[in-house]
Amino acid sequence: MNNITRIALAIGLITIIILSLYALFISSKTTGYDDQIVTERAEKDIWLSNDFDSPFSVTNTPFQRLDYYEPNRSFRIEAKFIESVAKEELTLITNTGESQQYEIYGMAIFDVDGVSSILKLLKAEGSEKLFLPFMDATSGESTYGAGRYLDLDIPFNEKIVLDFNKAYNPYCAYTSLYSCPFPPKANILTVAINAGEKTYNY
Repeated sequence: MNNITRIALAIGLITIIILSLYALFISSKTTGYDDQIVTERAEKDIWLSNDFDSPFSVTNTPFQRLDYYEPNRSFRIEAKFIESVAKEELTLITNTGESQQYEIYGMAIFDVDGVSSILKLLKAEGSEKLFLPFMDATSGESTYGAGRYLDLDIPFNEKIVLDFNKAYNPYCAYTSLYSCPFPPKANILTVAINAGEKTYNY
């Protein structure tokens, strides 16, 4: 075996090792993310079933384990964020006919399955989080018919992460004793967001 052959074999071996390590790194990141989502969901089940402030404890309603889509990193979307120059007010109607006031803090622009979508990001007075109520093609089918919510950190640049794996049902999905705002028409998506919490089964 000459030197050129040895060098070629060495380069090939190094390449295989690097690619294997990279594959393991990507796999560990994905698994770690999935584990985080699963852990958060388990912790929520524990809270809902035991805590005095849980809607099930407050209403003395039996708790059934929540149902979710499997974690899917493709629904953890980095969207373009555009902050509103004039923070206009938006009134949302609730399932009990009441109204709630929000500030239109900005918009998130992103693609899902090749479809460009825009969602309004809202902010309640005194809140340090953004509120994203939305409906999509799964609403009324596999997910709660009146829409789901996301809570988001206020971004400091032109990007915002919309992790739909963390989309959750409002309390009125569990009991009619709560008042929950419906998403605005602008936040009704035509695409299916097959991620996050599904319809609650009583």
